Amino acid sequence: MITIAFIRHHVMYTSSKTSNQRFFKIVSTGALCASLLACGGGGGGGGSTSEQAAAQEPVPSTPVAPAFKGELSLVAGNIGGAGELDGIGTDARFNGPRWLAFDANSVIYVADTNNNSVRKIDPTGSVSTLAKVDRPLSVAVDALGNTYVVSQRVPANANTLYTVEKISSEGLVTTLAQPYLQSVDPCRSNNCKFMAPLRGIATDTSGNVYSTSAGRVARIAPDGHVSTLATLSKSASSIALDSNNRIFALLEGTNEIVRVDQNGSVTPLAIQIPGQEVHSFLNFAINKNGDLYVVDSLGNDGVRLLKVEPSGVTTVVASTKPKDDAGNPTDLSRFVGTSIAIDKSGNYFSTSGNTIQRMSMLGAVSTFAGKEGVYGYADGIGQNVKFPAKGSAIASDMDGNAYVTDPEQFTVRKITPTGSVSTIAGIAGVQGTNNGYGTEAKFWSPKGIASNRSGDVYVSDLIYQNDGSTPAVNDGSNLPITTIRNITRSGSVSTLVDVMGMTWEDSTFKVVNPTVFTTDKAGNLYIAEVGWRRIKKIAPDGTVSSAGGLTEEWPGYGRGVVSYLRGMAADGKGNVFLLFEGHGLLSHGGFTSTRIEKVTAGNYATLFAGRATVPNGTALQEEPSLVDGKGSDARFSSSAKGITIDDVGNLYVADTGNHSIRKITPDGTVSTLIGSKKGVRLGSSPSLDSPTGITFAAPNTLLITTPGSVLKFQ
Repeated sequence: MITIAFIRHHVMYTSSKTSNQRFFKIVSTGALCASLLACGGGGGGGGSTSEQAAAQEPVPSTPVAPAFKGELSLVAGNIGGAGELDGIGTDARFNGPRWLAFDANSVIYVADTNNNSVRKIDPTGSVSTLAKVDRPLSVAVDALGNTYVVSQRVPANANTLYTVEKISSEGLVTTLAQPYLQSVDPCRSNNCKFMAPLRGIATDTSGNVYSTSAGRVARIAPDGHVSTLATLSKSASSIALDSNNRIFALLEGTNEIVRVDQNGSVTPLAIQIPGQEVHSFLNFAINKNGDLYVVDSLGNDGVRLLKVEPSGVTTVVASTKPKDDAGNPTDLSRFVGTSIAIDKSGNYFSTSGNTIQRMSMLGAVSTFAGKEGVYGYADGIGQNVKFPAKGSAIASDMDGNAYVTDPEQFTVRKITPTGSVSTIAGIAGVQGTNNGYGTEAKFWSPKGIASNRSGDVYVSDLIYQNDGSTPAVNDGSNLPITTIRNITRSGSVSTLVDVMGMTWEDSTFKVVNPTVFTTDKAGNLYIAEVGWRRIKKIAPDGTVSSAGGLTEEWPGYGRGVVSYLRGMAADGKGNVFLLFEGHGLLSHGGFTSTRIEKVTAGNYATLFAGRATVPNGTALQEEPSLVDGKGSDARFSSSAKGITIDDVGNLYVADTGNHSIRKITPDGTVSTLIGSKKGVRLGSSPSLDSPTGITFAAPNTLLITTPGSVLKFQ
């Protein structure tokens, strides 16, 4: 056992000389007391951790199980970004939409590529999901209300396949044309091979479907016959049809648009380009009069929308530079996307990021559906605050304040119950290892965070070193070391635990990923020494002892697995719970799944919930990852970043990949508390986007971090 004393302005090492010799360096400042307990370090009601985080709450006289009402609300930040939510206007979420098409009733059909979905938007902006389709790349609608989609399939251990899918107005999906082992022309749907990726899709008034592949225009008849209508000089990036069933194609890597008549003749359009700027056509659409509208990029000089009449006369409809004087994207540059469509009234619509943008005939641009995320660094109140896009670790104190780390900006920030956010330690954008008050202190890469009932905050600061003494940017060759920093209620930052090069059985090496730590109700601090597969416990009086092992000789796991430890929680009864993220490659084959292991005092970890291993040859992505159940019957996504515990021993896991919060009762029963579909939705039917940090903040409150926001669930 190692006993550590805290001495004002000095450092003391005390250790027993054993084969498992281990040194902790405890550095104190004038503000650090004689022990953790004297400094108010007795933890509260339940530790918590995000990827490397933990938090504490006061211990009630009689623990009471939380009674959540099921309401999700915003504490601070913004809740836009990618997602898969139906709804009206900016309440809906998309994930990489690539193509738009209108039907006769002015309903927009969206190829929502990364959601594997075809979505519909009615004229009021109400978004619904028509059908699920593997990676829809482009979409078209015929006069009867049937939808046609170019679908990209990537089978396991096989080449990418491109098919044309037909979706009825009721959402029934059938394959109209698919690849085959040989190329036959003409051919039927069951013996056609598209020699290259299909680009674009369009329909004519007779029910034929057109797409392009490897420089040819393919025509697919209603009965599935596929033939080549025309051969182009280059592959086309997009196509469209006019009211006379003439096909127009934009050739890749050129500013050339060609017309393909039904007899197969190909005619380049004589487009009169205004000005002498270097430019690049991005996409185009055709209105009911046969006019082409082309989105034309001018590179750093901006973007413009061109109108090309059938005669070739070209005029500039709108033009703008990329950003305004304040550095914000201009309206037209926001409008630019991978697809453009025009409604019957002459309004323009485009995909842009994760949104659908609308531009009126007068040039006014607005978001028609979806909402982009707002990320970065800004203190303030409510929605004026900016948080990182990757989410943050979070902890809370007994007063309802929350604390988050920002490893991108090297700071620690405080969030009051009213949503006011301020930086309490570090300077945004400035790295360092200095101790001091507030902005005098600097952090290298703050990761995990915990706080006690007295308002002291503990932060794990990950540092990469070349020689064990000089901080250096991680170049992939350096192993990380970690210090645990203490921030007092007054804002004084000191180094509490300095984890340096260690010795164990005559082997000296740095600790790998020691940033996972937590505290319990009694004020004990637990640190996972992943390099040795064991947990160290630091009592309030400074006594250091072993709290158990991660695995004994990795039974059934494999050597690389322990580096996937992402979080810890302690129940105050001597039990520590470990959150392991999936996809750890085993030395004997197979993979690990995301799981929670339980360590009782002095013992090795045992499986508590989730699946320990996946046999070799089984693809993790083929298994369902959102499965409730008891113990090993439950399943989690391969990405889970945070874990916390309440006063009665229930665990809560931020199941990042499933966009959900999972609850685990003391007997190991797993249920889904919040979410399953990607995208933040507030209110009584809540959903989440990639939750990373979580802390039990009050008897009936969970605080959750997602990209760009901090949320409250009650």
